[in-house]
Amino acid sequence: MSSAPDYSTATNKAYEILSKVDPFNLETDINKILSLFPNIAIHTYTEIANRFFESFYDYLGTVSSEYGYTIYNPYIGKAEIFYNDTKDYRTIKFTLAHELGHIVLGHTEDNDISQKEASCFARNLLCPVPIIDELELKTINDIIYIFDVGELMAAVSFNYFESDRYYIRKDLKDTLRLHMPICVAIAVLKKCMAYLIRLDKTMAVVERSSLLTYRKEAVTIKAKRQTTHGLPLISVWLRDNRRLSQGTGGY
Repeated sequence: MSSAPDYSTATNKAYEILSKVDPFNLETDINKILSLFPNIAIHTYTEIANRFFESFYDYLGTVSSEYGYTIYNPYIGKAEIFYNDTKDYRTIKFTLAHELGHIVLGHTEDNDISQKEASCFARNLLCPVPIIDELELKTINDIIYIFDVGELMAAVSFNYFESDRYYIRKDLKDTLRLHMPICVAIAVLKKCMAYLIRLDKTMAVVERSSLLTYRKEAVTIKAKRQTTHGLPLISVWLRDNRRLSQGTGGY
């Protein structure tokens, strides 16, 4: 194995796979992508724990990663991915993409280089750079929203955006851009719908807040009309009018 990560191969492997997905979506359907590989079997930690009549946490204590791992035999071209199904769906999505990266990149060792290459593959698979360019995504939150990934994944994709863009082959970039008009339309529609939903919620909050303020003021006015510090209403009226008459004397 090389002494340095091969980011070029890792990046372009992701786009080679994305170019085969039809129809293409902004949010990568990792299960649909895995279905393109009939030689890969997928198992959950819960499934394996039950198979060996162990509790989930007993099984978790025996594996090398709390997220997932892969058993791959390059000589027969078959692999098995095992993942922790108790994690949130965004974490699972990255885990499966990462493990797929190990397989398609032919990794036979688990070390720092193979981990970096698999992560490079995963972030390009889940957060394609051409789409980030086309939609002019400028923030980590933009990436989270468009690709439905976790904050950490979005931050890494954001930080490696320029270097990943450098490695993409032009033919793969052009192939992906063929899908862009539809992707852009979907993205704009999603943003408009989200904006309208947020606006509707904001207006509802404002209305509730205004109503609450109005009710508080009404209660306060009513209380003041009835009594102030336990004084009878007529005493309050006399006191207030006395102050008013005293205050009109001027200098």
